[in-house]
Amino acid sequence: MKLEKILEEYYGIIDKEKAECEKEIQSLMMDDRMDEANIAKIKLNVYDIMKTITKVPYEAARKGKEEEQAEILKNEYLRLNDRIPGAWKGKLAKAKEHDAADEILIEETKLEVAAHLLDKFLEIIEQG
Repeated sequence: MKLEKILEEYYGIIDKEKAECEKEIQSLMMDDRMDEANIAKIKLNVYDIMKTITKVPYEAARKGKEEEQAEILKNEYLRLNDRIPGAWKGKLAKAKEHDAADEILIEETKLEVAAHLLDKFLEIIEQG
């Protein structure tokens, strides 16, 4: 599958889920459920982060041979995915050490969205 097609599908998933998240935020805010709205805002931010981190792998993959581009994209994305959510895992471990419930919830939320999007990304790559 061509790089552009992979990213088009991936971005489509992100944009759809992001729009649903934005609606959820509005609904929660209207119901005066600010804590839940704030968690949804965190999810929204992670969608943006995960979309943004595809830019470096995309540029690296474009430089490779066409038949190797999808594999390069996947490997570079996995490398960045280890680094960024990896930092969140470290924060989660620290939060658990200090029994910081709010921080635990925040980091778990970020990791949950990142893992979900990684699964979607890998599904798209495997389809190709």
